[in-house]
Amino acid sequence: MYKIAFFLIPLILLGDIDMRPRTLYQMQKGKPDLAMEGYLAINQDQLFHDSEFLQEMALMLFHHGISRDQKEYVRLLTLIGAGFSMDERTLPILEQGLQSKLPLLQLVALHQIVRLDCKQTDQLIEKRLGTCHPLVRLEGALILSRKKSPLAFSVVEGLRHQLPPKLCVVMPQMYALMGDAKSKKVLHQLLQHPQETVRAESIIQVAKHGHDDLLPHLRKLSYNHGPFLQEALAYALGELKDEQSIPALRHLSHSAQPEVRLSALTSLHKLGNDDAKNPIIQAARKGDLFAISALGDIPGSEETLMQLTTENPDHQIRINAALSLLKRKDQRVAPYIYVLLEMDSQFRCLRPIRSGAGTLHAWKTVVTNPEDADKTKEISLRLREEILHLSFLFPEPLFLTIAENILVSGQGDLLPETTKLLASLQTDDAILLLNKYRHKIGDPLVRNWCTLALYNIQTENSYEGVLKEWVLQESQVPLMNLRALIPQYEQSSMDRDDTISLTEASQLYVAILEAFLQKQEECALETLIEVIRNGNPLNRFVLAGLLLRAAQ
Repeated sequence: MYKIAFFLIPLILLGDIDMRPRTLYQMQKGKPDLAMEGYLAINQDQLFHDSEFLQEMALMLFHHGISRDQKEYVRLLTLIGAGFSMDERTLPILEQGLQSKLPLLQLVALHQIVRLDCKQTDQLIEKRLGTCHPLVRLEGALILSRKKSPLAFSVVEGLRHQLPPKLCVVMPQMYALMGDAKSKKVLHQLLQHPQETVRAESIIQVAKHGHDDLLPHLRKLSYNHGPFLQEALAYALGELKDEQSIPALRHLSHSAQPEVRLSALTSLHKLGNDDAKNPIIQAARKGDLFAISALGDIPGSEETLMQLTTENPDHQIRINAALSLLKRKDQRVAPYIYVLLEMDSQFRCLRPIRSGAGTLHAWKTVVTNPEDADKTKEISLRLREEILHLSFLFPEPLFLTIAENILVSGQGDLLPETTKLLASLQTDDAILLLNKYRHKIGDPLVRNWCTLALYNIQTENSYEGVLKEWVLQESQVPLMNLRALIPQYEQSSMDRDDTISLTEASQLYVAILEAFLQKQEECALETLIEVIRNGNPLNRFVLAGLLLRAAQ
C-alpha cells in the first residue's frame, strides 16, 4: 500500500507542474509542432488564448530561425516573418540579419528594419551598415536619405569616398533627396565632378528635386560639353521652368544629336513654346521611341499616337504609342491594353530603355534571358501593374471590362492588384463581378482572391469559412516565395517604395491571414496556431510574425 502511494505522489504533483518552460524550450529547439501541442494542452480549459505566452513562443522561434547554424533560406524566412510582426522586439533578430555575411540576408534585414519605422531603426542602420556589402550600404544610405534622417548625411559622406567609381553616379540622388544646406553644398561640388556621368546625374537630380537655388550654377555650365551633359542640361532647364534659358534651349533644339534635340524640345514645350510640339510629333512618326514616349505628356498628340498604335507595322512603336495614349487617358487604347497586360512573361517581357543621360525613356519587348529572367519579369510586372492602375482612371464600365479580361485569362501575377482595385470601387457592378468569379471552376487563385476582396468589403461569414478552408488546405505547400528584389538605386519613378514582395500565391496566403487580423476575427489566432502546428515547417518562420502581431 505504501509503495503504491509512493508512486502516486509524483503523478499527482505532475498536474501542478508548469509546462510553459518545456513548451518554450521546444520552440527554441525548432519544434513548433510539439510546442503548439503543448500550448493547446496548457490552455485547453481557458476561455481565451494566452496572448503573452504566444508572443514569447513566436519570439523564441525567431531566435531559433536566425541562429548562424541555420540554412540561408531559413534565416531569410525568419527575417521576413520578423518584418511581418511589426514588433520592435524583433530588432535584435533583424540586426543579426544585417550582421550576416550574405548580401541577400543583409538586404532583406535592412528593408524589414525600415518597415518597423521606430525610434531605433535609423540608429541601428547607421551602426551596422558599415559592415555590410557595398551595394547594401548603398541601399541603406538611399533609404536614410529618402527619410531625411538626421543620420543620413554622415552615412552618405562616409560612403562617398569608399564607393567604386562606377557606383558614384548614385551619390547625387542622395544629396538631392536630403536637400539641406550641407547636402546642397556637396551637390554643387558634384556638378564639377571629374566623371561626366556624375556631373550629368547631379544636374538631373537638382532638377528632379526642385533645387532651383542651384539654377544659377547650371546656367554657368558651358554648353560646349558633349551630348551627354547637353541632354542633362536641356532636361534640367525645362524641369526647373527657367524662362531665361529659352534661347539656350532653342539652340540645343537644333543639335545634331537626336537625344539632345528631343530633350530641348520637350523642355521648350514645358515652358509654353507650342511650336516645339510639331518637331516631336515628326520624330515620333519617324519611329523615335523616346519621342513617342514624350508625346504622353503633350496634349493634342492623341491622333498621332492612335495612328501609330493602329497602323504602324513595328511592334515596338505600337507598344510605346499605346502606353503614351494610355497616359493621355484616351479610351480608344482599351483594346491594346489587353495585349500589354497579357504579355507572356515566360517568353516576352517589357523592359525600359533610356537615353544616354537617362532623361528620356521608352519600353521594348525582350525575350527573357535565363541569367536575369526573374529581374526582367519583375520589372515587366511592375509596368503591367502601373498600366492597370492607369486603366482604373477610365470610366467604371471600361475598367470592369479590362478587369474581367484578367479574371477570365487567369493572369495570376495581376490578380492581387486587380481584385484590390475592384474592391476599392465598392459599387454594385464591381461586387457582382467579384461574386461571379469567386465561383470560377478550375482556378483557385482567382476564386480566393475574389473571395478575399469581398470579405474585405462585406461581412458575410461564408467568406471567412471559405478562406480559412483554403489556408488550411494549402498549409503543407511551401508558399513563402519572394518576387525578384529590385534595389532602390535601380528603381524608376513608377516603381513601388517597397522592395520585399511575395509571389501571388504566397501573397494571397498572407493577405488572408492579415485580413483576419485586421477584422480581429476569433479564427485568426486559431488558424495561425493550426498552420504553425501542422503546416509546412518552412512557412512557420513567416507565420510566427503574424502570430506575434495577432497576439498583441
